[in-house]
Order: sequence, then C-alpha cells, then structure tokens
Amino acid sequence: MKYLFIFLFILQNLSAQELNVKVTVNATTNSTSINPRIFKTLEKTIQDFISLKKWSDQEYSNAQKINCNLIVNITDIPKIDLFKADFTFQSERPVYNTSYTTQVFRHIEKSIPFSYVENDPIVFSDNVYNGSLGANLAFYAYMMIALDKETFKEKSGNEMFEKALNLCDIIPQSANEGGESVLGFKRSEAQTISGQRSKVAMALSFTNTRMDSYRKAIADYHINGLDLMEENPKLAKENIVKALESIKEAQKINQNYIINMFVLSKQNELFGMFKNESPEIKKRVIAAMQTIEPSISDVINQNLK
Repeated sequence: MKYLFIFLFILQNLSAQELNVKVTVNATTNSTSINPRIFKTLEKTIQDFISLKKWSDQEYSNAQKINCNLIVNITDIPKIDLFKADFTFQSERPVYNTSYTTQVFRHIEKSIPFSYVENDPIVFSDNVYNGSLGANLAFYAYMMIALDKETFKEKSGNEMFEKALNLCDIIPQSANEGGESVLGFKRSEAQTISGQRSKVAMALSFTNTRMDSYRKAIADYHINGLDLMEENPKLAKENIVKALESIKEAQKINQNYIINMFVLSKQNELFGMFKNESPEIKKRVIAAMQTIEPSISDVINQNLK
C-alpha cells in the first residue's frame, strides 16, 4: 500500500504540468569551433525547463497538456557561453469531438541574447531576475497557457497574463547578457510602433479592458465555432464569421499586433474552411481578414476569390 501511494503521488505530479513542448535548436551561424553536442544539450535543457515546471496552480492531466513547439535558431555566438537566437513559439489545442488541432499562438522573436553553460540548469524565479533565457522562456510559457485558457472560457487567462506582466516588471532596466541588452520587457518599449511586438506590449494588451471584445471573440471563435463544427457545421461557420467581424471591429479601435497575430495564426485554417462557401460568406471573411491584417491581402484574395 505504501509503494502504491508513492507511485500514485509520482504519477499525479508527472501529469500536473501544463506544457508538452518539442524543442529544436538549430545553429544557423558559423559554429564549427563549437562542439555540436552543446546544441543537443541546450535542446534538452530547454525542453525539461518548460515541460517539467509547474507554471500555474491548475492540475493538468496528460490529455489536457498543451502541445507546443519551440524552434531556436542560433544566429550568433559572440563569445564562449553567450548566444543570440531567433525563437519561434507555437502552440495548438484540440477541437472538440474531432482529431483536428487548431493553432492558437505563433510568434517569432528575433535576436534574443542569452548565456548558457553546458549541463547547467536554467534558473528562474517569478520574483528575481536570473537571466535572459529563463525569463524569455517563462514569459512565453505564461502566454501560451493564458491563450489556451482563453479558447475554452472567456477571459480565463487573466491570472497567467498578469504573471507575464509581473515578470516584465521585475527585469532590471540595465539587464544584459555579456554586454548584449535584454530587450522586450520594459514598459517604455511598448510605446513605439515596433514595440507592439514586444513581450511587455503583448502582456499589457491582454490586461487592458480595451481588448475585452477581442478576447470575447477569441472564445466565441473556438467554443461556438470550431468546437461546434462536428455537430452543426453551418451554425459553427456562421459563428466563426461573426467572431471574425468582432475581431475586425476590435482592430479598427486598437490597431494592435496581437490581433494581427490571430489572423496570421489562423489564415490557413480559414482558407480551408471557407474556400468552397458562397460568394457572400467569402466576401465577409475576406473583408474581416484584410482589415485585421492588410499585409496578407493578396494571399487572402488568392485563396478565397
């Protein structure tokens, strides 16, 4: 009985974490002087850090874990144990009563500097800054969990968005890695147009009541749209179009990168869903998508006209 209890305790903790991540580390810079083993070690270190850490108070079963991918493209190795890399984060969630999964989050952040000593663990704390790698990975872990929650219940990501914002606020203004500035966390960086893509700008956006209509539309898109598709595809598609139109109106007011990011994440899904619909329906979808993300207008027209 004692050993059964220990086994069940271990099993419960193994299934408690939220994220199931696949990490790929590529060296796109000239790294012939570096033992390639370090990239595999870094890969496993990052994967363990994200997948084995408990990020929230909620218990997740193995079936509930959020599947996500992280690609780390090493672009520069300025000195020993110092790296610069482009990080691509992507997460998805299953659609109710189907084998289909929908992309929820996709974001690329370029030129993140970080220190890494082979075989050293990644140190992170919610209250003390311990380095760029842990802080960046933690921020995006919070964002992926928050956005996943938002697709199941309106505004249910509040706690995780707050955690992401609080993390930004503990990063010192002078934070650097080997002389390379650690960027994207300072509130002042959110004030510029390019700063909309920064970590702090994303966290501030989701904690701003101006974005409530957008957050409601995210929930509607998934709950009353995708999750209803198997049962009632006609109603599900109408609800998705209405959600897109709500997102379009939110973008007119806010002009925010996180709204652009929605369409960039969902564009292929929407093309497949509406390519054979009536001209009237396609016209509404095209109008919404082009307003939300004008940079892909030609792609939208090619796929839906």
